[in-house]
Amino acid sequence: MSVHAGKRLELVRTAKGISRADVCRDSGISYNTLFVWEQGEREPRQSKLRAAASAMKLSAEEEKWLLFEIGDPPDPSKLPSPKSEPKVEFEDRYPSRPPAIIVLRGNGFPEWVLDALLTFAYKSYEDPGRDHWYELAQQLWDEGKGLRKVGGEPIQDKPVDLSELEKPKRRKKT
Repeated sequence: MSVHAGKRLELVRTAKGISRADVCRDSGISYNTLFVWEQGEREPRQSKLRAAASAMKLSAEEEKWLLFEIGDPPDPSKLPSPKSEPKVEFEDRYPSRPPAIIVLRGNGFPEWVLDALLTFAYKSYEDPGRDHWYELAQQLWDEGKGLRKVGGEPIQDKPVDLSELEKPKRRKKT
């Protein structure tokens, strides 16, 4: 039975008890990219799989199975259960960014915009707030409309009206 590379990555990661955030931090792979691989939406390159394997400190046998599906898979008793991991499990420098990204994803923003948001860092550690991330996402989308994917095809993601964003209700401070 052949298992796609992203699923193999998830199986090895969860069997070893390693979080996505740990793999991302130690490999330089973005959280959203790792998530998309594990969902089977995209296939990772061998070089990125090797980076993830290195970050997880896999044995030679585990790495061989991850990269080439040679040998035995991880222990089935340690396979993930459904919803075993929250959507956002990492601590961000700016606490408002992860919830804003979840809202933006739910409102149809393309993954390339969300990945770009994760790269922003400011000199100040002060959290700019959710509205800042919403506006920045809209600005990135507007500037990226003319971009083309490799192969010359235009990006076909649907535009999003920022005024129609379903913003979560803020809790009142007590």
